[in-house]
Amino acid sequence: MGVILDKGRGLVLVDRNTVPNALGDVRISFNGSVELVGKVVYTHPVQNFSIISYDVTLLTSASNVEEVALAGCPLQPGDSVSMIGLSASGVGSANNHTVVSNVTVTKVQEFNVRRRYPPAFRLTNVDALDVDVPMLCDGAVLVDKEGRVGAFWGSSVSKEKTLQEFFFGLPVSYIRPAVALLREGQSPEQLRSLEVELWPISIAQARNQGLSEERILDIRDPKVEVLL
Repeated sequence: MGVILDKGRGLVLVDRNTVPNALGDVRISFNGSVELVGKVVYTHPVQNFSIISYDVTLLTSASNVEEVALAGCPLQPGDSVSMIGLSASGVGSANNHTVVSNVTVTKVQEFNVRRRYPPAFRLTNVDALDVDVPMLCDGAVLVDKEGRVGAFWGSSVSKEKTLQEFFFGLPVSYIRPAVALLREGQSPEQLRSLEVELWPISIAQARNQGLSEERILDIRDPKVEVLL
Protein backbone atom coordinates (compact mmCIF):
# COMPACT_ATOMS: atom_id res chain seq x y z
CA MET A 1 0.00 0.00 0.00
CA GLY A 2 1.10 3.56 -0.69
CA VAL A 3 -0.12 7.05 0.14
CA ILE A 4 0.07 10.17 -2.04
CA LEU A 5 2.41 12.77 -0.56
CA ASP A 6 2.07 15.36 -3.34
CA LYS A 7 -0.79 15.14 -5.83
CA GLY A 8 0.62 17.85 -8.10
CA ARG A 9 4.00 16.15 -8.46
CA GLY A 10 2.66 12.60 -8.35
CA LEU A 11 4.72 11.49 -5.33
CA VAL A 12 3.71 8.29 -3.51
CA LEU A 13 5.15 6.87 -0.30
CA VAL A 14 5.65 3.10 0.09
CA ASP A 15 7.75 0.90 2.36
CA ARG A 16 10.95 -0.80 1.21
CA ASN A 17 9.30 -4.17 1.48
CA THR A 18 7.10 -3.01 -1.41
CA VAL A 19 9.80 -1.19 -3.41
CA PRO A 20 13.19 -2.41 -2.13
CA ASN A 21 15.34 -0.67 -4.74
CA ALA A 22 15.27 1.21 -8.05
CA LEU A 23 15.65 -1.91 -10.21
CA GLY A 24 12.58 -3.35 -11.89
CA ASP A 25 9.22 -2.12 -13.15
CA VAL A 26 6.72 -0.23 -11.00
CA ARG A 27 2.96 -0.09 -11.56
CA ILE A 28 0.61 1.94 -9.36
CA SER A 29 -3.08 1.13 -8.94
CA PHE A 30 -5.51 3.91 -7.95
CA ASN A 31 -8.83 3.00 -6.32
CA GLY A 32 -8.68 -0.36 -8.06
CA SER A 33 -9.77 1.30 -11.31
CA VAL A 34 -6.70 2.95 -12.86
CA GLU A 35 -3.20 1.53 -13.21
CA LEU A 36 -0.20 3.64 -14.26
CA VAL A 37 3.49 3.03 -14.80
CA GLY A 38 5.53 4.39 -11.90
CA LYS A 39 9.12 5.47 -11.39
CA VAL A 40 11.32 5.03 -8.33
CA VAL A 41 12.40 8.49 -7.20
CA TYR A 42 14.16 7.70 -3.92
CA THR A 43 14.85 4.83 -1.53
CA HIS A 44 16.11 5.72 1.92
CA PRO A 45 19.19 3.61 2.77
CA VAL A 46 18.22 2.74 6.36
CA GLN A 47 14.74 4.04 7.24
CA ASN A 48 12.43 1.69 5.35
CA PHE A 49 10.67 3.97 2.90
CA SER A 50 10.73 4.61 -0.82
CA ILE A 51 9.13 7.39 -2.82
CA ILE A 52 7.80 6.63 -6.27
CA SER A 53 6.12 8.89 -8.82
CA TYR A 54 3.55 8.78 -11.62
CA ASP A 55 2.61 11.02 -14.53
CA VAL A 56 -0.15 13.25 -13.11
CA THR A 57 -1.41 14.14 -16.60
CA LEU A 58 -2.56 10.54 -17.08
CA LEU A 59 -4.99 10.61 -14.16
CA THR A 60 -8.54 11.74 -14.90
CA SER A 61 -10.77 13.60 -12.45
CA ALA A 62 -12.71 10.37 -12.01
CA SER A 63 -9.76 8.91 -10.14
CA ASN A 64 -10.61 11.19 -7.19
CA VAL A 65 -7.20 11.04 -5.48
CA GLU A 66 -6.00 13.36 -2.73
CA GLU A 67 -2.71 13.83 -0.95
CA VAL A 68 -2.30 13.28 2.78
CA ALA A 69 -1.50 16.06 5.25
CA LEU A 70 1.47 15.31 7.51
CA ALA A 71 1.15 16.03 11.23
CA GLY A 72 3.44 18.64 12.74
CA CYS A 73 3.67 17.11 16.23
CA PRO A 74 5.03 13.58 16.81
CA LEU A 75 2.73 10.90 18.14
CA GLN A 76 3.37 9.86 21.74
CA PRO A 77 2.42 6.81 23.83
CA GLY A 78 -1.18 7.19 24.96
CA ASP A 79 -2.31 9.12 21.87
CA SER A 80 -5.56 7.90 20.35
CA VAL A 81 -5.44 7.71 16.55
CA SER A 82 -7.36 6.22 13.65
CA MET A 83 -5.64 3.42 11.77
CA ILE A 84 -6.75 3.56 8.12
CA GLY A 85 -5.41 0.95 5.76
CA LEU A 86 -5.88 -1.57 2.99
CA SER A 87 -7.33 -4.95 3.83
CA ALA A 88 -4.92 -7.89 3.85
CA SER A 89 -6.24 -9.58 0.72
CA GLY A 90 -3.05 -9.31 -1.28
CA VAL A 91 -2.09 -6.10 -3.04
CA GLY A 92 -3.98 -5.74 -6.30
CA SER A 93 -6.67 -8.19 -5.24
CA ALA A 94 -10.24 -7.47 -6.28
CA ASN A 95 -11.16 -7.99 -2.60
CA ASN A 96 -9.00 -5.12 -1.34
CA HIS A 97 -10.98 -2.52 0.58
CA THR A 98 -10.40 0.24 3.10
CA VAL A 99 -10.36 -0.79 6.76
CA VAL A 100 -10.49 1.55 9.76
CA SER A 101 -9.88 1.02 13.45
CA ASN A 102 -9.42 3.28 16.49
CA VAL A 103 -6.16 2.40 18.24
CA THR A 104 -3.84 3.79 20.91
CA VAL A 105 -0.10 4.32 20.53
CA THR A 106 1.53 2.07 23.13
CA LYS A 107 5.22 2.77 22.63
CA VAL A 108 7.82 4.65 20.63
CA GLN A 109 11.18 2.95 20.79
CA GLU A 110 14.29 1.87 18.91
CA PHE A 111 13.45 -0.84 16.41
CA ASN A 112 16.08 -3.57 16.35
CA VAL A 113 16.38 -5.85 13.32
CA ARG A 114 18.89 -8.68 13.17
CA ARG A 115 21.63 -8.61 10.56
CA ARG A 116 20.82 -10.51 7.40
CA TYR A 117 23.04 -12.98 5.58
CA PRO A 118 23.73 -12.49 2.77
CA PRO A 119 23.74 -8.72 3.44
CA ALA A 120 20.48 -6.95 2.53
CA PHE A 121 18.54 -3.86 3.53
CA ARG A 122 18.07 -3.65 7.29
CA LEU A 123 16.14 -1.01 9.21
CA THR A 124 18.40 0.98 11.59
CA ASN A 125 18.38 4.20 13.63
CA VAL A 126 14.59 4.46 13.80
CA ASP A 127 12.28 5.04 16.76
CA ALA A 128 9.21 3.13 15.60
CA LEU A 129 5.62 3.23 16.83
CA ASP A 130 3.47 0.34 18.03
CA VAL A 131 -0.25 0.31 18.80
CA ASP A 132 -2.42 -1.72 21.15
CA VAL A 133 -4.52 -3.63 18.61
CA PRO A 134 -3.00 -3.40 15.12
CA MET A 135 -5.23 -4.35 12.22
CA LEU A 136 -4.44 -7.18 9.84
CA CYS A 137 -3.73 -5.14 6.72
CA ASP A 138 -1.34 -4.58 3.82
CA GLY A 139 -0.35 -1.16 5.14
CA ALA A 140 -1.97 1.84 6.80
CA VAL A 141 -1.59 5.36 8.13
CA LEU A 142 -2.04 6.53 11.72
CA VAL A 143 -4.20 9.65 11.65
CA ASP A 144 -4.78 12.16 14.45
CA LYS A 145 -8.07 13.89 15.33
CA GLU A 146 -7.35 16.66 12.79
CA GLY A 147 -7.01 14.13 9.98
CA ARG A 148 -3.24 14.50 9.70
CA VAL A 149 -0.93 11.53 9.23
CA GLY A 150 1.45 11.03 12.14
CA ALA A 151 2.98 7.74 11.02
CA PHE A 152 3.04 5.32 8.10
CA TRP A 153 2.28 1.71 9.04
CA GLY A 154 4.48 -0.35 6.77
CA SER A 155 6.34 -3.64 6.73
CA SER A 156 9.90 -4.87 6.67
CA VAL A 157 11.52 -8.29 6.91
CA SER A 158 14.11 -9.97 9.09
CA LYS A 159 15.74 -13.34 8.69
CA GLU A 160 16.57 -15.94 11.27
CA LYS A 161 15.79 -19.38 9.87
CA THR A 162 13.25 -17.96 7.43
CA LEU A 163 12.20 -14.52 6.23
CA GLN A 164 9.70 -12.97 8.64
CA GLU A 165 7.52 -9.95 7.84
CA PHE A 166 6.66 -7.47 10.57
CA PHE A 167 4.74 -4.18 10.66
CA PHE A 168 5.44 -0.97 12.57
CA GLY A 169 4.69 2.74 12.46
CA LEU A 170 7.31 5.00 10.87
CA PRO A 171 6.90 8.59 12.17
CA VAL A 172 6.49 11.18 9.42
CA SER A 173 9.45 13.13 10.85
CA TYR A 174 11.71 10.66 9.02
CA ILE A 175 9.88 11.22 5.74
CA ARG A 176 9.45 15.01 5.78
CA PRO A 177 13.06 16.03 4.81
CA ALA A 178 12.97 13.96 1.60
CA VAL A 179 9.53 15.29 0.67
CA ALA A 180 10.61 18.90 1.25
CA LEU A 181 13.54 18.51 -1.15
CA LEU A 182 11.41 16.86 -3.83
CA ARG A 183 8.88 19.69 -3.63
CA GLU A 184 11.74 22.12 -4.27
CA GLY A 185 12.79 20.14 -7.34
CA GLN A 186 15.88 18.77 -5.62
CA SER A 187 17.05 15.22 -5.07
CA PRO A 188 16.88 13.65 -1.58
CA GLU A 189 20.16 11.92 -2.42
CA GLN A 190 21.87 15.02 -1.02
CA LEU A 191 20.65 14.11 2.48
CA ARG A 192 23.63 13.13 4.60
CA SER A 193 24.13 10.40 7.18
CA LEU A 194 26.86 9.69 9.74
CA GLU A 195 26.91 6.09 8.45
CA VAL A 196 26.94 4.72 11.99
CA GLU A 197 24.47 2.50 13.79
CA LEU A 198 23.29 3.91 17.12
CA TRP A 199 21.90 1.84 19.97
CA PRO A 200 20.05 3.03 23.10
CA ILE A 201 21.52 2.32 26.53
CA SER A 202 20.36 3.29 29.99
CA ILE A 203 22.01 6.09 31.97
CA ALA A 204 23.32 3.45 34.39
CA GLN A 205 24.99 1.56 31.51
CA ALA A 206 26.48 4.82 30.20
CA ARG A 207 27.94 5.52 33.66
CA ASN A 208 29.48 2.02 33.76
CA GLN A 209 31.01 2.66 30.34
CA GLY A 210 32.78 5.82 31.56
CA LEU A 211 30.32 8.70 31.12
CA SER A 212 31.22 11.29 33.76
CA GLU A 213 28.82 12.41 36.49
CA GLU A 214 29.25 15.98 35.29
CA ARG A 215 28.05 15.05 31.81
CA ILE A 216 25.16 13.04 33.25
CA LEU A 217 24.02 16.09 35.22
CA ASP A 218 24.25 18.20 32.03
CA ILE A 219 21.89 15.94 30.12
CA ARG A 220 19.71 14.67 32.99
CA ASP A 221 16.05 15.20 32.19
CA PRO A 222 13.05 13.39 33.73
CA LYS A 223 11.87 12.55 30.22
CA VAL A 224 15.23 11.06 29.18
CA GLU A 225 15.53 7.38 30.10
CA VAL A 226 18.10 6.23 27.55
CA LEU A 227 21.13 7.60 25.73
CA LEU A 228 22.67 6.70 22.36
